[in-house]
Amino acid sequence: MISNRSYLLLITLLLVAALMLAAPALSAEPEGFFTTWDEAVKAARQQDKPIYLHFTTTWCKWCRVIEKETYATAAGKKALADFIAVSLDCTV
Repeated sequence: MISNRSYLLLITLLLVAALMLAAPALSAEPEGFFTTWDEAVKAARQQDKPIYLHFTTTWCKWCRVIEKETYATAAGKKALADFIAVSLDCTV
């Protein structure tokens, strides 16, 4: 029998997968984020860096807040310097 924790993790992963499949395109709203998945994977392999995914939608207020108050700051850019950043627009 599946534990409650495992069940919750499975549901979460399925929801993320559904959002990724439904997403029309990758978006590079934040400065310095890649615009396509293929470019990001290529850069990550070349630079030997992990990928940082930013999930967003056009209607998400808090997405705009994090883009403006975190990603656009010097501290935010420094924190992401060790990653290949990609913005995934999940607007359906």
